[in-house]
Amino acid sequence: MRFPSSTAFALLGAGLIAISFGLARFAFGLFVPPIRADLTLSPHVIGIIGALPLISFTLASVVASWCADRLGARNTAMASCVFGVVGLALISQSAGALSLGLGVFACGICTGLMMPALTAAMQALVLRSMHGRVSSVMNAGTSVGLMVAVPTVLFLSGAAVHGAGAAIHGGVSGTGSGLVCGRYSIIASVPFPQSRFPAS
Repeated sequence: MRFPSSTAFALLGAGLIAISFGLARFAFGLFVPPIRADLTLSPHVIGIIGALPLISFTLASVVASWCADRLGARNTAMASCVFGVVGLALISQSAGALSLGLGVFACGICTGLMMPALTAAMQALVLRSMHGRVSSVMNAGTSVGLMVAVPTVLFLSGAAVHGAGAAIHGGVSGTGSGLVCGRYSIIASVPFPQSRFPAS
């Protein structure tokens, strides 16, 4: 059984975190002004929609460890990416509050499932002495995702049509999700063992 190096796993995890946290969840707030203007949403409605990712994130976090244990880290991470792609697609094509709400809710599930899946994989594949460093690199992925999203917002800030900007945002993020998921499935093409290392 071939295991990825700690560096490869850390970079892979950072990429998944960049998509699930940086792009799929937190970047939505940067797009709220043009979305609200385009869909003519009231402050009350956009406030409710803005709370949905936190609600779905909390609900997903409750069952995420169980999913990682029962389904495996790879399948849980793949499910997270699917929720992210679906959520971003719904946001990019939203025509009203309902579809927008469903999209951000799905993105919240994406973030809730991702970290427990990566943690379970790390415990099985990475040396215990490297856990702290690997976790630090993976968590930095959120900043990377936002670094990608902010220039996109600035570039599209003068666009007259929100739909085009959201479509680009959803398309880039969705494509990245698919590519990273593909890479993840290659690295983890065999079932994860309970542990690579004996218990201390």
